[in-house]
Amino acid sequence: PKVLTDAERTSMMAAGPVARHDTTDQLPRQADFVGRDRTGGSIGRWLVAVAVLAILTVVVTVAINMVSGNPRDVQVPDVRGQASADAIAALQNKGFKIRTQQKPDNTVAPDHVINTDPAGNSSAGAGDEVTINVSTGPEQREVPDCSNGLSYAECVKKLQATGFGKFKQADAPSTPEQKDKVLSTIPPANQTSAITNEITIVV
Repeated sequence: PKVLTDAERTSMMAAGPVARHDTTDQLPRQADFVGRDRTGGSIGRWLVAVAVLAILTVVVTVAINMVSGNPRDVQVPDVRGQASADAIAALQNKGFKIRTQQKPDNTVAPDHVINTDPAGNSSAGAGDEVTINVSTGPEQREVPDCSNGLSYAECVKKLQATGFGKFKQADAPSTPEQKDKVLSTIPPANQTSAITNEITIVV
């Protein structure tokens, strides 16, 4: 074997062990981290996109409903003044449910339609209930008694307070004590009469 000189042994000991640099797995680990980051970012972007599309769908749907209304809305026929039977048939033909309600009315003939709820020419859902207000004719009131010493003017005020609005005076022979005093009315006192009827005051 080769015999080293003292100088060669000293040189080798001074150099020390050769350093090892293990870099074999650094690049694969870095590539794996980058790949995971890209995958997570893609999923996040997709979730955001789906959420935005869902919100836009809701907004567009609400806007369309506000502009165009319910596609099942039907126009309520205007049946004012019609006989109640004809009005009911017209509304049922449009698919509405009917509820009738009777009310006195001074201008609409009995058994004819005053109005409806919802009103005619408005829109309502198919199958909704429509209330028909049917006239019973003018309101009936009891004629007050004016034959207890009232004058014509006092009797008129009493009748007006009851709801009557049409009056005429008729003269009749009487005793001196009854001069300018009301003797009776037509219709007579305590009898019911339509408030649109004319009351004759006999003086």
